[in-house]
Amino acid sequence: MSKKVKFLTLSILAVLGRFYDVFTTFLYTPDLKHEHNIIVSWFGGGWVIVLIIQMLLTAMIIYCLHYYFYKFQLIRPSEPNLTLKEFVSYFHFNDKNSFWKFLYKTPVNRAGLIASIGYVAAMTLIFTSYIVGTSTVFLLVSDSYKQLYRLGIPYILYLMIVVLAIYFTIKFYKAAYKKYQYDVNA
Repeated sequence: MSKKVKFLTLSILAVLGRFYDVFTTFLYTPDLKHEHNIIVSWFGGGWVIVLIIQMLLTAMIIYCLHYYFYKFQLIRPSEPNLTLKEFVSYFHFNDKNSFWKFLYKTPVNRAGLIASIGYVAAMTLIFTSYIVGTSTVFLLVSDSYKQLYRLGIPYILYLMIVVLAIYFTIKFYKAAYKKYQYDVNA
C-alpha cells in the first residue's frame, strides 16, 4: 500500500471516528451532563467549544501524521549495534545515553517528535474514537451496560487509551529501530 493511500485511509478513519464519537455522545447526552471527556471537564462550555477543540486536535494530529508520512527522514546513527533503548535515546536527543531525559526534557530532534506524535496520536485516536463511540452506543441501547458503566467503565476506557498509546509508541520505535538495523547492516 502506498504512503498516499495509508495517509488518506488513516486520516479518513480519524475524521470518521471523531464524528462517530461526537455524534453518539450527542445522542446520549445532548446537554453534556453525562459526558466524561476530559475536554468537557477542563474547558466546560457547550457543544461549540467541544466541536472546535475536537476539530483543532484532529487537524493537528492529521498534520503530524502527514509530516510522518511525507516529510520525516529518520536520522540514523552511524554507530552499529545500538540497543533499542540507545536508539530511542539517539532518536530524540542525538545521544545514546539520554533515554530518561525523555521524561522531563523536550527532545532535541523536533522532526522525530512530530513524526512520533503523528503516528502514535493518530493510531490511538482512531482506535479510541471507535471504542468510545461504541461504548456510547451501548449506553444508548442497554440498561445492563449503563449499570456496568456506573461501576467504572470510564476508568477502563481511560486505561485502554493509555495502553493503546503505549502500544503504538513501542510499535513506532520498533519500526524505526528495524529500519536503523537494516541500514547499518546493509
